[in-house]
Amino acid sequence: MPDPSAAFPRKIAVSSEQKQRFLSLIRDWLCSLPHDVKVLFEAKDDPNLDRKARELATGAIVFLLNPESSSGPEFVEYADDVVLLRQVLRDVKALGGEFAGDFCGRFGEYYESLDEDLSLCETVMGGDVYAWIASKVPFLTNQIYKGKKVAQYLDRDEDSELLYDDGLAFQTEYPIDEEQLEMRLKKVETLLEPLRRKAIAQRQMAK
Repeated sequence: MPDPSAAFPRKIAVSSEQKQRFLSLIRDWLCSLPHDVKVLFEAKDDPNLDRKARELATGAIVFLLNPESSSGPEFVEYADDVVLLRQVLRDVKALGGEFAGDFCGRFGEYYESLDEDLSLCETVMGGDVYAWIASKVPFLTNQIYKGKKVAQYLDRDEDSELLYDDGLAFQTEYPIDEEQLEMRLKKVETLLEPLRRKAIAQRQMAK
């Protein structure tokens, strides 16, 4: 098995304080993911946002509802997803057009520290792992979910309703428990080593 540390060499010293801030941030994001998906639905359905931003939000919803299989703990399965969600929210702001500021104002709790939070993730995760997550964003709108293209969930009411129902099911069935997460995720490497292996495996499959 490839050595994850060799594939993703550390080039930037990370302080203990940064690691603890990162762990706290990721734990909060993991616990709030079912609620955070609702913000993506808000972006999807906001007629004042430009089409590209709405399609991207829809693609992110599809991605989250169709998680990649993982043999590790649930928090590893969803950890890259919670970072990707924030990357998408940043792109929604950039692509949203004239009224993107209004959307960001409605969800200020997400946008106030977004750039700082993502910068912290990149520092602690390492540029390569962070870039692996970010590399998924441009392809979110190309997905097929239940035999339908992403655009259909934006344009067709019946498909939009199905996606909304699946979103409700995701929120109900989400497996991560805050108390258990606090007990199991106490060190940065508990999360980063499996993520590095996951990134290596997916990149090898893509070759």
